[in-house]
Amino acid sequence: MYRILRFVLSLAQVVIEGIRIEPGCIVIALRPHRRKQLCCPVCGRRCEVYDITPRPRRWRAMDLAGAKCYLEYQPVRVRCPEHGVHVESVPWARHKARFTRDFEDWVAWLCVHCTISAVSELARVEWHSVGGICKRVFDDLEAARGPGRFDGLRRIGIDETSYKKGHKYLTVVVDHDRGCLIWAHEGYGKDVVRLFFNELTREQRRAIEVVTADGVRWLKTLVKRLCPNARWVMDPFHVVSWMNDALDSVRCEEWQVAKKAARDATPRRNRPGRPAKGDETPEQAKALAATAKAIKGSRYALVKNPEDLTEAQKDKLGEVKRAGSRLFKAWELKEDLRAVFQAHDADEASVLLDDWLRRASRCRIAPVCEGRTEGTPAQKRHHRGYRPRHQQRARRSHQQQDQGHCEDGQRLQEHRQPRGPAHAQMLGLQASVARQSREAEKDEEERHEKGGIDGRIEAITLPQKLPKARKKPFFGKNLR
Repeated sequence: MYRILRFVLSLAQVVIEGIRIEPGCIVIALRPHRRKQLCCPVCGRRCEVYDITPRPRRWRAMDLAGAKCYLEYQPVRVRCPEHGVHVESVPWARHKARFTRDFEDWVAWLCVHCTISAVSELARVEWHSVGGICKRVFDDLEAARGPGRFDGLRRIGIDETSYKKGHKYLTVVVDHDRGCLIWAHEGYGKDVVRLFFNELTREQRRAIEVVTADGVRWLKTLVKRLCPNARWVMDPFHVVSWMNDALDSVRCEEWQVAKKAARDATPRRNRPGRPAKGDETPEQAKALAATAKAIKGSRYALVKNPEDLTEAQKDKLGEVKRAGSRLFKAWELKEDLRAVFQAHDADEASVLLDDWLRRASRCRIAPVCEGRTEGTPAQKRHHRGYRPRHQQRARRSHQQQDQGHCEDGQRLQEHRQPRGPAHAQMLGLQASVARQSREAEKDEEERHEKGGIDGRIEAITLPQKLPKARKKPFFGKNLR
C-alpha cells in the first residue's frame, strides 16, 4: 500500500508512517530518510538542531480520487553557520512552501494556459497563493538554468505586443540562440527599451552582435548608441507583414476596378422591378461581377501561408491565378520574399534577395514599388494623442452639429456652439464683419504697394441693429 502511495505521489527518499482519513481529505504521515534530515534549505548542508516546531505541518499534495491529500510531518529548526536559523528542508517541497513540488509544477503549468481565477477554482487554493507558487517555480527554473539570463547574449530580438482590451502594450526581449524570453516590461517606447539596456553591463552590451526588431528609427538609433558592435536586422515577421499590407492594397485596387467594369457593363433600366424579357444582365457583366466578388473574398487566401490554406481558400487562390492580374503577380512576389528568409545559408538568401529586388522594382505595381513610407497600422496607433474609433466618431459628430445655422457653413468650436437661431444669426454676422475687416486690410496693403493713398481705409457697412434673441418664458414661484 505504501509503495503504491509513493509511486502515485512521486515520493522519494521518505518513509510513510501512517494514513488516516479526515472529513474531506486524506492525511499521510511521513518523514524523510535519516540522511535527508537536519539539512539547511538554502545550501543543503547538515546542521545542528536549534529547536523543534510546536506542532506538525501539512503540505498540500495532488488530489487522490477527487479528495484533497496532505502530507504531515513535524520538522525541526536547524542552525546553519552561514545562513542562520531555518526550518529543515524536506525532499517533497520547496523552501517556504506549503505545497509539494508536483502540485506547484501543475499549478504553474495551468497558469500558462488559463487565468489565475480559473486555476484557483480548479486547484481549490486561494487566488493569492497562485502568485507565490509561480514565483517559486520560476526561481527554481532560473537556478537550474545555471548562468544568468543576460550572460552570453549574442543575438536578441525586441518587439512589443498587446494584451487585454484597449491599447495596453508589453515590450519583450528574446534570445534567439536559446529560444527563450529574457526580459519583459509593461509599456512601449524608447524609455521602456532603455530600461532593458540599463540592466546590462557594459561588457554585455558590447558582446551583442545582432539585434532584430521592426523598422522604427528611434529603436535603431538607440541600439546603435548603446550596442556599438551590434548589427541592425529587421525581423522576417514585420518585413512579410509590410508586403502583406501592399498585397492587400493591390487587392482593394483590383476590386474597385473590377466592380466599376461590372457596373459599366450592366445596362441601366428606366423603371424599377424585375427586368423585361430583353433587359436581362449580359453574360459579360455577370462574369465581371463574379470576378469582383472573387477578388473581394480572397484576402485570407492571399495573406496566409500556402501550406495552411483550406480547400475553399485554395479554390479562391486558383480563381485569382486564372485571372492573371496584378494581384497574382503581387502574391508571387510575397511568396518569393518569404522564400528569402527560408534559405539554407547566407549566400542563397543573398541571391534570392537580389533577384526579388530586381523583379519588384520592375513590376510596375505602385504599392509594392513605393514600399513602406508611413509605418505599419500598428505603429500608427502608437503615436501620442491616438483616440479609438468610437471616440473619433463621437468627437467628429459633436463638432459638426448645428453648423448649418452659421453663414457659409462655418464650423464653430465646441464652447461656441449656437444656443438658438438668434444666437446663430448673431455669430454669423460677427463672422461676416471679421471677414470684411480682413478683406479691407488686404486691399489697403495692396494699395500701399501700388502707391495708393496712405492711411485711407474703406468704411465697413455694419448692420444698424442686431436682431434680439427671443426671450424664453420664466416659470417662477410667484406666477400670477
